Amino acid sequence: MSSHVFPFWVSYVILYGPTVAVAPIAVARLYTQVRLRHSGVKAVGTCRHLIVYQDKWYFRYEYSDQAGVTRVRKAVWTRGSIPIKEVGDSLPVVYDSAFPGLSRTGFELARLLPWSGVSTGTWVVVQGACVLLAGARGFG
Repeated sequence: MSSHVFPFWVSYVILYGPTVAVAPIAVARLYTQVRLRHSGVKAVGTCRHLIVYQDKWYFRYEYSDQAGVTRVRKAVWTRGSIPIKEVGDSLPVVYDSAFPGLSRTGFELARLLPWSGVSTGTWVVVQGACVLLAGARGFG
């Protein structure tokens, strides 16, 4: 009688599952960040809605693309204050000329990674727990 309750491959699913689930999202966000940094079109946006709650800045801004179409995007900022103090303030925006609805603020693009440290920390903790579970479960 085997002491294993689950088939051996379950350990590998536990071990690699979080990375496989997160990788497509992370790659897409990194690609957007790099594309906008290198070939984005600079514009001036205007803050249309702003809420500061528990050190997070929730805001909506609008900008006009090269065709004169007004675009709107919602964003959240979690790293200290930003240069927006009230509705109506202007802010730097960079958008993709091929997909003008795709944009980021200048301060979002200034970050090294396009996600917060909390997101990275959460992934590390989950992945670490999965390593422990997979190791405790045993390989093969």
